[in-house]
Amino acid sequence: MPELPEIHRFSELINKSCAGKVFKDIQQASTNGKCPDVSNILVSEGKLFSITSTARGKELRLELRPVHNPSSVYHITYTHGLTGKWFFDKASQAGNHRTGHWCQFFTQSNDFVLTFHDPQRMGRWTISSWAKSRGPDPLSEFPSFKQNIYNSITKPIFTKSSICEMLLNQTYFNGIGNYLRAEIIYRSRVDWNEKADTVLNGPRGSLLLALCKEIPKQVLTLGLNKYGTPQEVAKFETWLQCYGKKQQKKQGGGRTIWYDSEIHSQPVDSSDQKLHDNFVEEEGGPAGDMNDNNYSFITQSLKEEEEEEHLSEQYVLTGFGEREEVEEEEEESEEEIEQPKKRASAERERKMELFFGKTVVVKKEDKNKGQEKVQQVTKMLYLVGLLYKAKLLTAEERSKLKRMVFEDTKQVGAVLEYFEAENDFLETADTLKCLCLCF
Repeated sequence: MPELPEIHRFSELINKSCAGKVFKDIQQASTNGKCPDVSNILVSEGKLFSITSTARGKELRLELRPVHNPSSVYHITYTHGLTGKWFFDKASQAGNHRTGHWCQFFTQSNDFVLTFHDPQRMGRWTISSWAKSRGPDPLSEFPSFKQNIYNSITKPIFTKSSICEMLLNQTYFNGIGNYLRAEIIYRSRVDWNEKADTVLNGPRGSLLLALCKEIPKQVLTLGLNKYGTPQEVAKFETWLQCYGKKQQKKQGGGRTIWYDSEIHSQPVDSSDQKLHDNFVEEEGGPAGDMNDNNYSFITQSLKEEEEEEHLSEQYVLTGFGEREEVEEEEEESEEEIEQPKKRASAERERKMELFFGKTVVVKKEDKNKGQEKVQQVTKMLYLVGLLYKAKLLTAEERSKLKRMVFEDTKQVGAVLEYFEAENDFLETADTLKCLCLCF
């Protein structure tokens, strides 16, 4: 899956390749309603336009400016799913990237084409700017990225989620994916399973935040490319310190975390100590040893905890292993009226915990694949049920998806993998609707 550095590299490719070029035509695959039709987006402005690009976390935004009215800007924002990529080729090669989801922009002279290609159809595009659910970019918006976390660190999700779960939460760590998470945790020398607020308030929390910018920056400046030539991929894999090399474990949501169980007891590298000191000095705190357990300048700078909005017996789901419990203000009522509500709430919590990984015991390595398949089917059926109860799927779609799950349709399994990666209920429901139309 493309992570923050890969999205920024795609944006650089687009800006470099499209500089000085004029485009005239947009073509796209039939998306069955999942993505809007952008082929006629500039009809009212004339056919000719220029293209620039901006990256933010896991999103990439194209800015289309009509040649005859450059002050008018049209935004198309893309997410990439597991396999979405960008290509700039000769127009004669346009047919090489026309499977799954694709969207192509042809130059005025019809000699070059810019292509977004997602073979697995998990990416999408919208005629809009950034998604409001995603936080600031750690690389290009680092001050806002830090402040967003400082302002939210007292919220329940930080106290209930481990740091490895929190690093995949795109509301706060936009662009961080599985390999970046493993490298950030490893180099900051923190316990991967420690609660997020404990880590971020601790002596190495500042280093972890700094590495959210520094590691993606290194990937770009060193020219590391996990989607490049065999030589480039080998260089990228050599650079990795933890991902694919240390211990691995399945989390409750089914995703694999790479970690070193002893790394939190070891000192940080001298280069990362310097990075930490620079970060702390910018924050106005002491540039001390990260092994000093009394180091707590971040805690002192936090705002007072904001009051939580009270909702009636609901759970705000933010992804596998991540949920906030939001309770209604206590009202005076008779005991016998309240008890059924409490029992129903407890049962709902038990079911959600079983699905989202809070009480799931990780399988031992000697469990066979048949048991793993049963767990995947159970999760998928439960996810479909949740989306139906949330009125994101119709009864007909629910029935059809259940049949597809039992028929072992590979696309359904891919959607589960996507949901575990992106933690996005709305987009997952949209993808499942698309599957119902295709099969």
